[in-house]
Amino acid sequence: MLFNVSVNNPGNLCSTVTEQANPPREKRMEKPPGAILILASPPDTSHPGDWYSRKIVGVPFLLLNLLNLQRGGVERVAVYHPALNSSQAEPLRRLVEDSRVQGEVEWVLDPEALDRIVQDESCRLLVNGGALHDKTDIADALAGIGNPKSAEAARGIEISRQAALNVIQDLVETGEISSGSAPDGSQEKNAGQNLVVFAGSPETRVRREADFKIQRERLLTRGGMATDSFMDRWVSRFFSRQFTRLFIDTPVTPNQVTWMHLVVGVGSAWFFYQGTYSMVVAGAVLLMISAWLDATDGELARLRFQQSRFGMILDIIGDNVVHWAVFLGIGWGAAQITGDPIYKYCGVFSVAGAVLSFLLLQASVFQKRGGGSYEPSGWEDELANRDFLYFLLVMALVNQLNIFIAITAVGSNVFAAYVFYKKRKMSQRVQEQ
Repeated sequence: MLFNVSVNNPGNLCSTVTEQANPPREKRMEKPPGAILILASPPDTSHPGDWYSRKIVGVPFLLLNLLNLQRGGVERVAVYHPALNSSQAEPLRRLVEDSRVQGEVEWVLDPEALDRIVQDESCRLLVNGGALHDKTDIADALAGIGNPKSAEAARGIEISRQAALNVIQDLVETGEISSGSAPDGSQEKNAGQNLVVFAGSPETRVRREADFKIQRERLLTRGGMATDSFMDRWVSRFFSRQFTRLFIDTPVTPNQVTWMHLVVGVGSAWFFYQGTYSMVVAGAVLLMISAWLDATDGELARLRFQQSRFGMILDIIGDNVVHWAVFLGIGWGAAQITGDPIYKYCGVFSVAGAVLSFLLLQASVFQKRGGGSYEPSGWEDELANRDFLYFLLVMALVNQLNIFIAITAVGSNVFAAYVFYKKRKMSQRVQEQ
């Protein structure tokens, strides 16, 4: 009954829902959750096809919302606007043929078809397409449907299905819900089957030309991760966002930025190898630029929804190859300047500890199976922590990298021993269970 048109269906843009016999309640409840994305009428004389094709952080407005809905757990989306039968809406159809769109997308014009979708119990959300939504809010809303407090916490309003058409009309005309159009559905007899409406908070709505830039900046400033270290959060992200601003509207891909990070990072090792003060400082600066590019690739991938398993593996390997090359370069450079070969051994021992840590921590990562939705477990974040690079920069400025490499030789092996101990303890616990 609902969302029976695949996103890759080359048919009419405005295909309406084919009415089918209602399946039993149990089967309907088994359907994956669906949503209706209501395109608010653009301001002035702009056509929906032009307005919703405009890019924010390199991705068209409509496509951003579809991807956030799908990443939030919505597998089927019906897109509604009364003007969707216009030939000017053709660009929107091409947008949802993007390979990143994995679920089903249907275009709805007929009010009767729209009403049938609203009444289908698998349709759980009404979403204002005139605002830019977050996948986390969508996921929270789906998890809390039937609990009005949970819906409100996820920035949604729970309403009865009987009120849905009035709410949809409000969203099409103004992008907001007028008072009285959305009576509280929490007291309905089947409260668990109500709809959650996402009108969007004022700061997320796109109602003027200037709002596209506002949303762009809002997303760019949220480019960090919960696992960011102290220096990443307060220093690295500032610089990485400048690179992200540079690349976000270009064809440059996150993986290409990862390769830039790798080349610049390994190149910095050559400067460290020279050993002179000016070359060492230049190497430290290049290494910082490499670290900022390392943060940039993740920002681009998250903003554009271009995460992939290959990109994750390339990023992890690139981080570690850069560290290994730098440790060797510092060790050899310090040995040349001081004339003491012990620093060569310090470089080798630093790499040995880092390689051992890598092998211990990354084994579980490469054994995983899955696609671009892979999320790191936390172990690899310890290995990829970039905070030590700031200590390295300070030691380079005071011309004491020989001390740095000696500390690293001990520290990397102590860390490797710690990881081995922790993994062994975990293995013993599993065997005991």
